[in-house]
Amino acid sequence: MSRITLLRVINLALYLKRVREGIDPEEEAKRTLDEAKVFLLQAGIAEGLIATRIMVGKDSAEEILKGAEEGDYNLIIMGRKGRSAIKDLIMGGVSSRVLQCCKNPTVAIVLLL
Repeated sequence: MSRITLLRVINLALYLKRVREGIDPEEEAKRTLDEAKVFLLQAGIAEGLIATRIMVGKDSAEEILKGAEEGDYNLIIMGRKGRSAIKDLIMGGVSSRVLQCCKNPTVAIVLLL
């Protein structure tokens, strides 16, 4: 049975920053995932087919790749923000690294946010 897993990776540096600001980063991530889940439910996707997962790590791309391997995902849809394509090419980015390094047969769709 196909399932949709909504994954939110919290970068460790951001995690610590949010804690210092008095914000619970995992609760913040849970709210983000809950909003995405509501969107899918409104689109007619059955609740039993939607899972959520929060991961914390130093390297977001590595966490996404690890999650994809553990979950044997066949499709990754990622949001992207903040950098131009040239900057992303020079500096690298999470979405670029996931596209280049994913070992499972995976397709990534990068949405410009």
